[in-house]
This record gives sequence, C-alpha cells and structure tokens, in this order.
Amino acid sequence: MSTTDTAATAYDFRRPNKFNRDHVRALQIVGETFARQFTTVLSTSLRAVSQVRLVGVSQLTYDEYVRESENPTFLATLALEPLPGLALLHIPLDVVMAMVDRFLGGNGEGEMPARPLTDIEAGIVRNLLDRVLRELSYAFEPLTPITPRFIQFESNPQFAQIASSTDMVITLDLDLRIGTHEGRANLCVPFTSLQATLLEVSSTAMHASPGAHDPRAVRQAVTSALD
Repeated sequence: MSTTDTAATAYDFRRPNKFNRDHVRALQIVGETFARQFTTVLSTSLRAVSQVRLVGVSQLTYDEYVRESENPTFLATLALEPLPGLALLHIPLDVVMAMVDRFLGGNGEGEMPARPLTDIEAGIVRNLLDRVLRELSYAFEPLTPITPRFIQFESNPQFAQIASSTDMVITLDLDLRIGTHEGRANLCVPFTSLQATLLEVSSTAMHASPGAHDPRAVRQAVTSALD
C-alpha cells in the first residue's frame, strides 16, 4: 500500500450509520431546547437547584439500549403523534424518587429506594410529566410538529418494547441533576419514527440557496435591510 492510499475504516453492518451531519445538528437543536425547558420545569416545580444539559445524540440498536438500562428503572412510554411508533423517556430512578420526596415535603436528599413507583408516586410524577411533554412539543417545533402523549410507565426495560432488538434507535442523552442527585436521562426514539422527517431535513439542506451561507451575501443582505 502506498503512502497516498486511504486507510481502511471499520464498518459494523449491525449498526449502520443512518443519519448525517444535518440530522445530528437538527436533533442537537431539539435536545438543547428540550434541556433548557426541562430545567425550567424542574426548577419551578421542585423549587430546587436543577439542571438538565444535553450531552449528545447517539444511535444504537434497541437491544443495546435495553441492555444498558438498569432494572428497576423509570421509563415513560410516549406517543409522539403524528409520528409513527412509540418513544421512551428515561430518568434515573433515584432522581425520580428525589422528585417525589420533594413533592411530598421532603428535602430530596440522602439515599433513595431502588424499587418501582407505587400508584400514588406514579400519579405525582405524571403531573410533572405532563408539563415536561408540553416542553418536548415546543422543542420539536423547528424539526416537526408533534403532540406527545403519555401511554404508561415501565420499571423493567424488557417490558418496554417499542422496537425490535435489531432496530436502530436515536437517543438524546441528557445529564440531569436535582440537588445532590444526578444521572443520565435520555429520550429514545426509533429511527423509523423520524426517518421521513430526517429525509426532509436532508432535502431542505441540499436545495438550500448556495448564497445562504456566503458571508459576503449575508453582509450585503443585512446592510440592505438596515438601509
């Protein structure tokens, strides 16, 4: 092999890369907006120092997603109408328990029980989730209009079957902190649910005006508008 040859790159056919740079950027915008709005909901609802920050956008098989999830955990199954299929909102269980403790008058500190939520606790979290879903709808507006709808809670990831084991899913990974409790939350959406929307994003980028990103053209347009 000559020094000018390009080195081979490993490719895993079980995990095909299904989205490009435009897709990642669009999903990052959604994730960053959702993180900001989620922070506001937690801070105002719990009256505690809270922070949600987008870590990144990932793609993996659904089997990998399930195997990386703890049991028991907290999963909210969602419909993102009119997108096909279902999605999952995962929040670390100890963080959810800290939320419940604060809602019931506690300080949300110390060790939290590692068990599924009771019916009363689930009802308390559901009220908070309704506010979070409204912010999720707002975050998706630049990408596509959706109306998130709660379906059910799950504590065992094996029972939350929103895709087959080999299907690719997209996750918006979030660092979530409430007081002293922190962990990794995420929104998991099957690629097939977003496929048509992401194809439209690619098409829009491909047919965008060549001058739209030309600094000289932008400067002229701004000067003209100001004049």
